[in-house]
Amino acid sequence: MAERKRTLKRTSFTGKRKVVRRRKKSRGHSLLLLLFFLVVISVASCTVAHPFSDEKETMVSVNTAIHHLFGEESSERDGKGKIGGRVEEVKKEPQSIIKEFMNRLKGGENKGNNGDGNNILTKREEKNPSDTRLKASAAKQREPAEKKAGGNSSSVTGRLAVVIDDAGLDLESQRIYEEIGVPLTLAVMPNKMYTSEAAAEWSRYGMPVILHQPMEPVSGSGMEEKTILTSMSDEAIRYMLKESLEQIPQAVGINNHQGSRATTDARVMRVVMNELSHRELFFFDSRTNTTTAADSAAASYGVPYARNDLFVDNSADEGEIRAMIQEGANRAKARGERIGGACRGGNSRGSYIIIGHCRPHTAAAFRDIVPQLQAQGIEFVYVSSLLRW
Repeated sequence: MAERKRTLKRTSFTGKRKVVRRRKKSRGHSLLLLLFFLVVISVASCTVAHPFSDEKETMVSVNTAIHHLFGEESSERDGKGKIGGRVEEVKKEPQSIIKEFMNRLKGGENKGNNGDGNNILTKREEKNPSDTRLKASAAKQREPAEKKAGGNSSSVTGRLAVVIDDAGLDLESQRIYEEIGVPLTLAVMPNKMYTSEAAAEWSRYGMPVILHQPMEPVSGSGMEEKTILTSMSDEAIRYMLKESLEQIPQAVGINNHQGSRATTDARVMRVVMNELSHRELFFFDSRTNTTTAADSAAASYGVPYARNDLFVDNSADEGEIRAMIQEGANRAKARGERIGGACRGGNSRGSYIIIGHCRPHTAAAFRDIVPQLQAQGIEFVYVSSLLRW
C-alpha cells in the first residue's frame, strides 16, 4: 500500500511537472503571437502613414525591428523546433517588450533611418533631387571664379566689369580668357564659324554669354553681311534679331557691334528694346557713339541697361593694352572715392566697365595684369551686376 502511494505521488509529481512545462510552452507561444500582432500593427500603421512607400522598404523596416528585438540569432532554430538565441528577450514581461519595441520604432523615425543608423530613402528621394540642390550645384560651379575675383569687401578698392567682344571668330584667344579665372562676360558674334561652339564652351565655365549683334555704323563701311540697318522695317529688325538669338540660346543679353548710327536712331532702338523686353534680356551699350538713344528706349520698355566706359585695345601692343586696363582700374577707384554711393550712367559705386576683344594680344595682356589688379584690391564682377533697372 505504501509502495502504491509512492508510485501515485511520483505519478502526480510527474504529471504536475508536465503541466508546468506545457504552461511555460503555452506562455512562450502567447508571447510570440503577441509580438507577431505588434509587428502586424506596426506595419499597418507605417502603411497608413506612408501610403506611397515602397513594399520592399516596408519589409526592410519590419526586418530591422525584428532583428532589434531578437538579435540576428532569432531566426535560427534548434533541432527540436524551439526558438534559440537570446531567450532572455522572450522572458520579459509583455509591457516591457511593447515599450521597447515602440521606443525603437520612434527612435528610427526621429533619426530618419531604420534604427541602426542606416538611412532608408524612398525611391522618389533618390530619383528626383530637388531644384534647390540643382541650383546649389550650379552656384558651386561658378564659385571658383568668384573667389578669385578679389578679397573681402573691406579690402576692395574698385570693381571692374570686363566684356570680351568679337567671340566666335576663333577659339584660341577665348581659351586664354577661360584660364584666367575671374568673372568675364563673353559677347559672341552671330553667323561665324565658331559661334555655337564659343557660346557653349564659355557657358560650361558658368560664365555669362551675350549676343554681339552687328548694327549699322555711321561710316557705313566694314559691316557684316547681316546687320541691323536704320533703313529696315520694324519686322525686318525683329526677324534679324530673332535669327541671331537662335544661334546663341545661352545669351542673357545683347550688345552692339559697331552701331554708331543704329544706336542713335530712336525707332530702331525702340524695336530692339521691345523684342528684348519680351525675351527678358538686357542691353549693354558699347557706346560707339557718345550720343545714344538706347538708354531712353531701354527705360521705356523696362529693359535692364548698362553702357561701356572704355575700350582698352584700340592698339595691338600688349604693353599699351595693359596700360589701358590699368587706367580702367584707376578710374574705378577714383569713381568710388568721388561719387561715394551714388549711381552714374547705370554703374554702381566704385565700378567701371571696359571692353576688350577676343584677340591674342588682348587676351595675353589681361592674363598678365589680372593678378596685379587683384593685389591692388580690384574686384572683377559681371556686367550684369552693374545694370540699371
